Amino acid sequence: MTVCIAALFDNGKGAVLASDHMITWGIPPMAYEFESDDVSKIRELGDNSYVLHAGNVFDGDLIVQRSQAQIIEEKLVLAEDIANTIAEVYGNVRLHNLEQRYLRPRGLTLNGYYAAQLSLNPGMVQEIDEKLANDGIGVEFLIAGPSAFGYSIYTILHPGIATCVDAIGYGAIGVGASHVFHSLISAPYRKDLGKEQVEKFVLEAKEKSQLSPGVGQQTSTRSLPKEK
Repeated sequence: MTVCIAALFDNGKGAVLASDHMITWGIPPMAYEFESDDVSKIRELGDNSYVLHAGNVFDGDLIVQRSQAQIIEEKLVLAEDIANTIAEVYGNVRLHNLEQRYLRPRGLTLNGYYAAQLSLNPGMVQEIDEKLANDGIGVEFLIAGPSAFGYSIYTILHPGIATCVDAIGYGAIGVGASHVFHSLISAPYRKDLGKEQVEKFVLEAKEKSQLSPGVGQQTSTRSLPKEK
């Protein structure tokens, strides 16, 4: 399920981004993984912002496309606003998928289910409620973009919660994330380090994350602010 990394340098004056090229697609529990250059894991959102996504490429691409249309329409620039928009779209896509998977086969919509909940079989209600509360869509996001003081990094994880990780200076998503965290802690990474040192640590972390099955060998990188 890939790996994506974002880390600040010079106390937030810039950020280094990296991802593998592993593509994941399928419907749980079946999934296929393969490396490809055809689908970018690091997507440009504006003049100085990027989104990175790990997991199911179809839902990931759908969420990015819908979010990007809203970001352009509302002329959003700050990472916080972009992250909140993607989180909202994430939640909507997740609920739509759960409705299609668990309610439509029973002839129900999400609104219809809540309206008829008291008249439904209690066992079925409990089963559906557990699915609606706990089932994910297998997609995670990293956002890197401008803030009031430089650049910021946000993660968006199940069930669509945006979290700023500027306090530690970096974020990682995907199956290789735990290896990234261990590598950057051991490095030791600090957000006041310069770009070259942070880039070195990020690439080392990406290489170590390849110990996880599902992380690709190829690597793409970007940096903020974008080079002109």
